[in-house]
Amino acid sequence: MIQNEDGRKLTTTSSGPITSTTYPPTIYDCDFECNCTCNWKHDDTTKFQWIVTKGSTLTSGTGPDSDHTTGSRLGFFIYIETSTPAKFNDTTRLISPDLISTNDEQCFRFYYHMYGSDVYRLNVYARINGNLGKALWQKEGNQGNQWLFGRISLRGNIEQTIGQPYQLVIEGIVGNSFLGDISVDD
Repeated sequence: MIQNEDGRKLTTTSSGPITSTTYPPTIYDCDFECNCTCNWKHDDTTKFQWIVTKGSTLTSGTGPDSDHTTGSRLGFFIYIETSTPAKFNDTTRLISPDLISTNDEQCFRFYYHMYGSDVYRLNVYARINGNLGKALWQKEGNQGNQWLFGRISLRGNIEQTIGQPYQLVIEGIVGNSFLGDISVDD
């Protein structure tokens, strides 16, 4: 058994020359395979919510055809539906459970899919005392019909006193038309 510095068990697997280390799931992890948002919560102050779905999104010409976790139409992911009644600049947010600010190296990893002629913006924030502040990560516009990897180093980027709580926020913003679905997985 291998443990990291904070005592969590690690699993190491080997297949030929490649070795990988897997951390056990935490309350922050969510691949949406439960057909739910796990321990993440919708922001009740926004006009609409992230939708958990499988397969493809409702509109052709935008969104993925499968999830990232399983690579199949049977796997789940979240997305924003940009068809009517959604309007330009409508916003939805998904909020993590509380994290505690630390000097340890931590990162937030996810996959995103931003495909369509009118995709607008995907942001990730650190919410401190209810305030979003500036985005830790941001993508805008059509990124192609593919799942892409996003990674944010949290050490040094969270402006919160060590030992104090904060939350991560995934924010999707609607573009000019129904061809702007934004999806997130893993």
